[in-house]
Amino acid sequence: MKVVASKTDGKLLARLAAAAKKPLTQADIEQQRVSFVYSVMGQREGMTRAKVENLLKQNAAV
Repeated sequence: MKVVASKTDGKLLARLAAAAKKPLTQADIEQQRVSFVYSVMGQREGMTRAKVENLLKQNAAV
């Protein structure tokens, strides 16, 4: 897939392409999982990132 962006800086496009090829670490994946769940559940009263992290850890052990 070829991306054509006449107004986007070429250096930025090169950096984005390089970043897309970099493999994700386990820590990266865990951070993304926390962010996703928090974005969905964070609207609940009293929900914090720390609570989401704890819930994910508890469910991973099951």
